[in-house]
Amino acid sequence: MKISDLEVTYMGKKCTISDYIKYQKNIKNCKELEKIGAIVYIDKIVKNIDIPKDYMCFDYILEWLQFNFDKCNFLVIKIILDKKIKEVPDNIITLFESKDEDERYDIFVDFLRYCKVS
Repeated sequence: MKISDLEVTYMGKKCTISDYIKYQKNIKNCKELEKIGAIVYIDKIVKNIDIPKDYMCFDYILEWLQFNFDKCNFLVIKIILDKKIKEVPDNIITLFESKDEDERYDIFVDFLRYCKVS
């Protein structure tokens, strides 16, 4: 699935992951108010994920996730941004929508493998 097809909704506002990547550095270029709201909300949380690029490895990410599982979706977005991922596995939608933490964790681990995070 392309990131341009992955639509996320936060605070009742919708945008795609590719919209976030496109506009997060210069929000003034986005003309759609609904997308601006979602991008600002996502950006605030993604920028507060305190994993330095040097520590962006499998074990460190999973350890961080143990204490911050509520930010799992935002961590996925950060990894997509940092690794410049263009396509994600189709089951990533389940990660964003599921309420089952065990299922979400398994999908997240698969996502890390898919992105070749070592």
